[in-house]
Amino acid sequence: MKGLLILDIQNDFTAPGAKFPVDQNQAAKIIGNINRLTANINTNKLIPVYIGNEFSKWDLFNIFRNFAAIKGSEGSKMDKRLHVVNQNYFSKNRGSAFVNSAFDAFLKSNKIDDLYVAGLFAEGCVWGTVKAAL
Repeated sequence: MKGLLILDIQNDFTAPGAKFPVDQNQAAKIIGNINRLTANINTNKLIPVYIGNEFSKWDLFNIFRNFAAIKGSEGSKMDKRLHVVNQNYFSKNRGSAFVNSAFDAFLKSNKIDDLYVAGLFAEGCVWGTVKAAL
């Protein structure tokens, strides 16, 4: 099975007024591309899996993230422009999605062994997740 990992498309990174923003034009493009992929999941046989940062409000490194994506905050929610097509959501509090053991268990139980990754912060979370997957 093939899984499409969708990383960190969250309000505090992509929405107007984000606390730790990426370029708005880039955000719109990646959201549009992901939406096209998820609109064709029956054709491309991908299982979308959403991964989001949820940091503790007591995490010292919040200073460097401008207190973005605090667990339970509006900023930690997926960007409203992203078409979420299922309930396959897993939180993380570090770069790699594999820090969440439930995520790894989900991949194994659904026999997902071919991963496609789309997300923000290629040098951080995307790289960390890909490296852990290998």
